[in-house]
Amino acid sequence: MMDNQKRCNHVFMAKLASEAERFGDMAKFMAELVVGLASEEELTKEERLLFSGAYEKVVALKREALLGVMDNGNGDLVKEYCSKLKAELLETCDTASRLVDTVIPRATSPESKAHCVMMRADFRRYMAEFLNGKERDEAVEKAAADYEAARGIATAELAANHYLTLGVMLNLAVFKHDCLGSTCEAIKIAKEALIESDFYTSESPRDPDVTAISSLLYQNHLLWSSLI
Repeated sequence: MMDNQKRCNHVFMAKLASEAERFGDMAKFMAELVVGLASEEELTKEERLLFSGAYEKVVALKREALLGVMDNGNGDLVKEYCSKLKAELLETCDTASRLVDTVIPRATSPESKAHCVMMRADFRRYMAEFLNGKERDEAVEKAAADYEAARGIATAELAANHYLTLGVMLNLAVFKHDCLGSTCEAIKIAKEALIESDFYTSESPRDPDVTAISSLLYQNHLLWSSLI
């Protein structure tokens, strides 16, 4: 079991790795923290954000690299290298998803529960982008179930203008558009989230996270609406 000092050290090192843009190291430190916790210990908000931020950065970089290589045609060498990069990306997503599996049962607050379940849905969505056939269908099905579970927790127990509620709605809408091709459903989810959070009417100062996520919802709503 990881003692408190070692836990603090891992958080510190993860932040340090983030500043150095060593996101692989950052993910490693947070993975070690998750594995080292006692079975009943819950991640703090800071730890959850560091964990999700680390793995999302690693996945984003691997995804960007893979898509870049895929733009170089269909030659054998390109295909071989793409297979290597794809395997690395899927392995990272699977590792992150399995780690979140161990975190979810420890989550006690609505915010922690919704965030953890959404994280797992996100990693499954990233996997689905590069899977085919039954494997893709399975990833999509599991992601859909997790997104709906996260939405259920957020809408029942958190405010409509809570940054996490908006984050769940944003990622669910992106999933509907990107993975299911349900553009109309994505538009509906984004519009409802914006209305319920008083995006169009409130003049009160907003939390920076709420402002950023609301802006993404609004921009995606405009983009998707232009496609139909």
